[in-house]
Amino acid sequence: HAFNVTPVDVSSGDECSYKSDGSDGEEVKGSFLLMGTLMVIAASFISCFGLNLQKMSHNRNEERQLDERRPMHKSLLWVLGMICMVMGSVLDMVALPFVPLSRVSALGASGMIANILITPLFLGEKITKHDIFGGMITIIGTTIACVFGASTEPKLTSYCLLENFTEKLFVVYGICLFLFLCILYYHILAFRRRQALMVEAGQVTEFMECVWAWANLNIVMDPPEDANFKFITRLGPQFYPVVHAVFAGTFGAQSVMFAKAVLIFFRNAVDGVEVGKSVLMLFVFLIPTAMCLWFQIRYLNMSLQIYRDALFVLPVYQSIWISAGILSGLIFYREYKAIDGYHIGLFALGA
Repeated sequence: HAFNVTPVDVSSGDECSYKSDGSDGEEVKGSFLLMGTLMVIAASFISCFGLNLQKMSHNRNEERQLDERRPMHKSLLWVLGMICMVMGSVLDMVALPFVPLSRVSALGASGMIANILITPLFLGEKITKHDIFGGMITIIGTTIACVFGASTEPKLTSYCLLENFTEKLFVVYGICLFLFLCILYYHILAFRRRQALMVEAGQVTEFMECVWAWANLNIVMDPPEDANFKFITRLGPQFYPVVHAVFAGTFGAQSVMFAKAVLIFFRNAVDGVEVGKSVLMLFVFLIPTAMCLWFQIRYLNMSLQIYRDALFVLPVYQSIWISAGILSGLIFYREYKAIDGYHIGLFALGA
């Protein structure tokens, strides 16, 4: 199966043509595919290691007396964790030229396995039978998604890559994604306003831990309710950590989508294809890539700060990162055209 992009002469005004008949396209070599796959798995483990270091730093800081607590950026453990997260993101980016984006995202499920293995060692959290069962399902699903997913890569000109932003399916996806993020951010603002009231009242120093908040709702809800930002209590202490983790995972997936675009622009510039446009767009797309990475790391850290159970937070984050990443790869890079017949059903089942 091939997902093809017919080179386009921009000067002639021709539109990009995407075919799936195998007549022209770029099959990813088996050795490169394997190398990219191993890179993504390694990146997941490195990122999980970094997240656990940061969570350990948060926990130790919370155990100190109020006057002894310090900003996270002054903690060596937190800084080391950040370095690991950056290394994991860089390794993901290096793997992008060798692996279709939908497969990169599906392989991100290996982070859940890493979480089950690493978190109990670092944070002393107990593994339950549900964790083990979920890990087994993750391994099976990831394997199916990789075997029956896209194995071809589009060779896009810079012009064709930019044209993808105007495709109807991606426009609809982009609008839905924007509205979804707006809803999440509304709830994040509601939490932050209530948290600010608790800091002002001297009940917490910087972050309002959700288990504490729900055990002390009489204190938390004592200040007047904000009419514009309603604080949700009926969904339990997991609601706001989930909102933050989902927000982070969604932005994390978009960072990978933009990073792949940066690499395509770079490759086109090196190959001498539309050099001026490719170089310009390379630097332009670095901005949303960096912004998405910042949102990803910031709000994932906030989720870990307001809820102590990393074995709950990280799988939520990783599940959304995987789902949004697969959608971005299938829709924006049109990798669904590289999957046909029963492969579509099996890939969906695995993903």
